[in-house]
Amino acid sequence: MVLFFIYDEVTDNVNGDGARAYAILVLDVLRDPHVERPQGESKLGEITRQYAVSLPRFRCLYLSKHQLLSC
Repeated sequence: MVLFFIYDEVTDNVNGDGARAYAILVLDVLRDPHVERPQGESKLGEITRQYAVSLPRFRCLYLSKHQLLSC
């Protein structure tokens, strides 16, 4: 959820085209978070990558805690 607040803060400072570019960046990272981000890219790319990489671990902890899935 924090990722969405960060995205909102970043896109507050840009116009519609800039917000669209950030959205494309975030979606690209979410599709393949194991690819290293290029130098000079917005920090939002790396924040999103770290978020996406951590998702399976937290999902498994949550689900196993509720006995819905053992990971």
